[in-house]
Amino acid sequence: MIDVDIKVCVQCGIIYHLDWYYNDLYCKKCNQKMAARRGKAKAAEMRANGYIPESRKRAGRKAYYSRMANLYYSDRNRFERLFKNLRSRAPGKAAQVTRRINAKIQL
Repeated sequence: MIDVDIKVCVQCGIIYHLDWYYNDLYCKKCNQKMAARRGKAKAAEMRANGYIPESRKRAGRKAYYSRMANLYYSDRNRFERLFKNLRSRAPGKAAQVTRRINAKIQL
């Protein structure tokens, strides 16, 4: 008598049981590898279409705040001009630049 819960993975040829993991074609390890490949391909496609990951956006904002804070010490005239424009466009970002400057003063 043949047990119907036994399958053979199409990719690696390992024999697996459906009682601990259900997939008609692939074992658990091969299915995870394929899911990782699909995820990486999807992310690459999104980046090719112009999507920027949130972690990169966050890093860019942090770098912008640091550059503005450093500009406060190196070129005060340019800082005042840029900061005035920033304050009118985005008061929250201007406040973050001010916090960054105050943090540098305390160091």
